[in-house]
Amino acid sequence: MLTIVTTPRPLRSGKFRMDLYNAVGSWLRLKPTPQILVFGGEVPSVAREGVTHIPEFPQNAQGLPYLDGCLSIAQEMAENGLLMLTSDHLILRSDFMVALKRLAAIHGSLEGVLDTFAAVGQRWDRFIDMPIDFDDLYWETEILQHGEPRGGSAKDYFIFSTPLPFEVKNFVLGRRRWDSWFLHQLCISMPVVDISCAAIPVHPVHGYGHVPLGEKAGDGLTTDPGTLHNMAIEVDTPTPNRIDDLTWGLTCEQLLSGDDWHRWKNHNLVQNKHKYPQRARKMKRPLYCWDIILEE
Repeated sequence: MLTIVTTPRPLRSGKFRMDLYNAVGSWLRLKPTPQILVFGGEVPSVAREGVTHIPEFPQNAQGLPYLDGCLSIAQEMAENGLLMLTSDHLILRSDFMVALKRLAAIHGSLEGVLDTFAAVGQRWDRFIDMPIDFDDLYWETEILQHGEPRGGSAKDYFIFSTPLPFEVKNFVLGRRRWDSWFLHQLCISMPVVDISCAAIPVHPVHGYGHVPLGEKAGDGLTTDPGTLHNMAIEVDTPTPNRIDDLTWGLTCEQLLSGDDWHRWKNHNLVQNKHKYPQRARKMKRPLYCWDIILEE
């Protein structure tokens, strides 16, 4: 059903290796089990049963993969019609595949409307400093007991039907700008569904020591080659380029679009602020879903 594609960060720290271990471990427990393609990374860290390691791929002098080259290889190797491009540390729970199955069923019933589609979603941020015990029956619940939603600007995964109907630029992955451009291209090519309310992926909070030479320093100040490469690519990223810009959304009950989706989001946002006032005051970003884990 799904092929997951990821490109690990330089695994110089034990934290990054642990994050990769936790993420891949969660992917291998999804049902049905996805095909997993890992571009690069240290062989001991990625060599696991059920994972295909791809050591050679188009990359820059820093060893960072190019978006167009990796997606070209991934689409050729993919055994499934749905491809997921994600960060190497995003933890997926069982609700993720449930949401995809629902979307696939809707896709089949809306021929001509959702002939092709894509899906993205917001993430749940929390600090994780130890390997996950996947034999613990309650790990999926316990992992959500702390943390908060990140908001609509962070785009950690893209799910899309293949082949892509647009030319992919040679952005460097692992650096800024490519994700906003990619989301915009998806939005003008096919319906893109916000599945934030149906699936809650968990993102372990981390530092940016793996990004050298000031990638986080701000426009005009960075000397990082990968960032400068991406900033030099002449593309426009007008709205929509954020998750909360999307006009399609999957709730726990139904697929909504247009004004119906926006009305549902606004209604839930108001409800959650009243229902969970203490948690809502602590949150940095507005909430329109995930109320099941915000009980005080």
